[in-house]
Amino acid sequence: MRESDILASTYHDSMDIIRHVEVEDSDSHLTTMQEKTIKSNVACELDKANTGYHDETLVIEYTVYTRPEEDVIEGDMLSITHLGRSYECVAGIPFKWPSHLEIPVSLKERL
Repeated sequence: MRESDILASTYHDSMDIIRHVEVEDSDSHLTTMQEKTIKSNVACELDKANTGYHDETLVIEYTVYTRPEEDVIEGDMLSITHLGRSYECVAGIPFKWPSHLEIPVSLKERL
């Protein structure tokens, strides 16, 4: 068993990876940016990293762990389900380890 398989057995959450992609209209040949779900129901683990305030806005930072072969890039929207609650996050620059992918994400909530 590989190290990535061992770590994956500890992932209790799931996420959808959503990316803005260019879509060309077949009639006008104009392109627009649209959200596309790249992959659904990806096993992951959401971990709360930091909580703070910025301009009267509560800023909560999280880290998401998943398998190293998952395709996540900076700016992707991650819709994460953790203990029955949904979190809409924006991915930072992922850091790839041989055993896992570590993705800093941000979630902002208004007070």
